[in-house]
Amino acid sequence: MQLLLFGLAVYATGMLSLGWFRPSGTGLAIWWPAAGIGLLGALIASREQRPYVLGVHFVATSAINLSGGQAVVASLLLGVANMLEIALIVAILAAGGRDPRQMHGQRDLGRFILAVLAGASFVGVAGGAIVQGPDPGPVLAVARSLFPSHVSALLLLAIPQMRGLPARAEARPWEPALQWLAVSLVTWAVFAPGQRAALVFLVLPVLLWGVLRSGIRAVGLQLVTVAGLSASLTLQGGGPFAVQPGGPVTRIVDSVGLVQVFVVAIAVVVLATTLEVQWRREAAAAVAERDHRSQLISQRGLTGMVDLRPSGDGLRVVESNRIADRFLGDPHHSVIGSTWCDIFAEDDRARLRDGVRMILEGLDPSWHGELRARIGGQDRYFEVALFPTSPDQIGPLLTAQMLDVTERRSNEARLLDLALRDPLTGLANRPLFEDRLGHALAAARRDGSRVGVLFMDLDGFKPINDRFGHRAGDLILAEVAQRLQASVRPGDTVARLGGDEFAVIAPHLQDGAQAERLSARLRDAAAGSIVVDGTEVSVGITVGVAVGHGHTDPHELLHDADVEMYASKPYARG
Repeated sequence: MQLLLFGLAVYATGMLSLGWFRPSGTGLAIWWPAAGIGLLGALIASREQRPYVLGVHFVATSAINLSGGQAVVASLLLGVANMLEIALIVAILAAGGRDPRQMHGQRDLGRFILAVLAGASFVGVAGGAIVQGPDPGPVLAVARSLFPSHVSALLLLAIPQMRGLPARAEARPWEPALQWLAVSLVTWAVFAPGQRAALVFLVLPVLLWGVLRSGIRAVGLQLVTVAGLSASLTLQGGGPFAVQPGGPVTRIVDSVGLVQVFVVAIAVVVLATTLEVQWRREAAAAVAERDHRSQLISQRGLTGMVDLRPSGDGLRVVESNRIADRFLGDPHHSVIGSTWCDIFAEDDRARLRDGVRMILEGLDPSWHGELRARIGGQDRYFEVALFPTSPDQIGPLLTAQMLDVTERRSNEARLLDLALRDPLTGLANRPLFEDRLGHALAAARRDGSRVGVLFMDLDGFKPINDRFGHRAGDLILAEVAQRLQASVRPGDTVARLGGDEFAVIAPHLQDGAQAERLSARLRDAAAGSIVVDGTEVSVGITVGVAVGHGHTDPHELLHDADVEMYASKPYARG
């Protein structure tokens, strides 16, 4: 059914051309919309259906030419030419596996126009060689009449059905109809019977009204109106290209050719302008939408953003969003004009200056790091990404993105502390003890000092734990831990290694006597009684001391202190 309707549409428009748009005394129509209908059908059809569409187009156009008085052979050959014209255009548009209906930019429009010119050129030359009649004229005369009559029809009817064309228009609902009426009236006035003045340029401003305000389909309808009216009125002796009834065929062909060239030229200009205007309008709308989204993200996101200008040894803020204002101290007032670098710690400022220098000298495209800032009397930490942006008339500009990671850093520190601390006593656990011991020995290698390790466990703890229970034992361990921590120097590390075993790292010792004095303080601190469930109990500790230098193995040093502690046990119990 669809193929039948398509064939009928081609045949009907072809017969309309022969009856309404054919100059008297010639076998050529001044306009041939059947070609546009044929191309439209071939473009809309699927690849599998396209051969059938081309076949129906051949049959319909052959029937048109036969009905118009052409011989059977000439009609069939003209039908083949019309079919091959459509096939050639579609082949060019589909080259490289493209969708022949895609129209996404001026390049696609240019390819479409090139394909139409190629197809119309073919049918013009072929038609000039085929057409026979009482006065067919030279081949080129027939070709120059067929060529524009096909081009205008192909352009006007096929382009509005292409995919990817901008559909949005700014016109009010009634405006396309008013534009169409205005185009019709102006075209009629320019090509009115008896009107000979060269006023064809008056059609263009009215069409440009549609270009600026309406969609491509509305402009296409207006161009079809211009083509139909100008062609029919020219045949009635109107307009600057008027056909003179009874004149020589060559003069008629020249007049027909001029009006066809006018339609083709104005169609190409108006369609190209319409598409360019609407593509640019959509591109501008897309840019505006992206800018709007970027502004929302900038103002409502999590990232502070500041635009910075190098000034002396610092970076002066020239633009900031609200998040950056809040980060930098005052959410109610902009920080524009302030020196951004001043809020950061001195050692961080040095790293930042190096990063800025590398960017400005073109040695590095960006800089990223974590910076500590003193804001409102508190330390805060920011992840900062710094990169260059387009310079303005004054000079280079940099943009900094800031993410407040203070909370994350605090959480990480808490998690790390939990991983490295004994949960009962709050003292360092064995992994942290071993790490601190490694650092102490490394420092000893640098300054030639000694490192003391004191290993200890509680005396009489097990009987107390068995008598009063584990809760009482935990209270005793926590109390002893506090006493040990209170007895060491600020740089010493107290650790619980497990059970009732404790250890102390004493770095930067001058000799072993300092370690022995610390051992005595620890024993005295732990010797006091502890109240457990209303009962006073007494515990003591046995301490083993080992002193090493910077090259001492840390495991051997701890082992030596452990052995020394067990060697002292009898005396401690004594």
